Amino acid sequence: MSGMLCPQGKQETVVFALDIAWPTSHAHGVFKEQPQQQSNRCIVGQVVNGSGQVAGSNSIPGQNRGHSTAEGAATQGEVDGLVAGLRSDVALRQQQAARDVWALLALSQANRDAIVAAGAVLPLVVLLRSDQPGMQDIAAGALRNLAADSQQNQNTIVAAGAVPPLVGLLTSDQPAVQEKAAGALKNLARCCQQKQDAIIAAGAVPPIVGLLRSDQPAVQQQAAGALWNVAQQNSDAIIAVGAVPPLVDLLRSDQPAVQEKAAGALWNLANNSQQNSDAIIAAGAVPPIVDLLRSDQPAVQQHAAGALWSLAASSQQNKNTIIAAGAVPPLVDLMRSDQPAVQERATRALRVLRN
Repeated sequence: MSGMLCPQGKQETVVFALDIAWPTSHAHGVFKEQPQQQSNRCIVGQVVNGSGQVAGSNSIPGQNRGHSTAEGAATQGEVDGLVAGLRSDVALRQQQAARDVWALLALSQANRDAIVAAGAVLPLVVLLRSDQPGMQDIAAGALRNLAADSQQNQNTIVAAGAVPPLVGLLTSDQPAVQEKAAGALKNLARCCQQKQDAIIAAGAVPPIVGLLRSDQPAVQQQAAGALWNVAQQNSDAIIAVGAVPPLVDLLRSDQPAVQEKAAGALWNLANNSQQNSDAIIAAGAVPPIVDLLRSDQPAVQQHAAGALWSLAASSQQNKNTIIAAGAVPPLVDLMRSDQPAVQERATRALRVLRN
């Protein structure tokens, strides 16, 4: 969405940035990801390339095959070969193909579009139900990357029936699988109420809320990010299953990325709803949000200020609560930030508080 501000009294809904993940080797053929740093707003095309070698191979697909490693482009023959591997009835070949697809997807949007066009989505969805060690992790990670930056690819993934098995993986006993599944759903929920509604209809919200209580920060981060996006049009359904208390707890995380996602989710949950705003304030959200205004991370500052902006817009009582918690001095300080988005949110929050 654009960075334009909404008129006072009508708070904007903030879309969590999409992210790209890179597979790396782990014990016994199970693969984990090194998530790439992402921006805080949904800006298409901001993809950070992975680095290092793909586990189980000597090079990145497309590297040293007549392609620029900076571009990481794959030939049609490579793409077709990988998709054929996904359809193989040989488990080891499937796993290698899925892993290489995941790595290739991290390199460029062009690769992602080519892989979708070659028919990779349906076999990846089938592999979400695989009983092979590590396969669910890899397939969910690949679909998470495919869902980045392209509404058309997101539509293709949803049409292929990916949402129900991804929701099923949220209750996996493996945190790495939970993380990939939540991340894929987060990317699918980036835009369009139809996809967000499909995710809710598949029963995703209760297990996502459950993942907020994970002891793994990476899982917490993806779960909060998924709620952030789904809450654009479905805040009441999320509030109803008890999301607010664990999100408030995550505001006190020692991980800035988790703090940011929790603040962003609360921002959207409070958006234009006095009932939701009152529930968030009653859960004790204001003091930790005010504390986050003093973070040294601009993304955390921005979304903390945005959450206060939404909360304050609901009622005079909420304004009084926020002022009493000491929000005004750090908001004034953020007006001097060298980050325009931080300045903007702090200014808007102060304007609502002072009216």
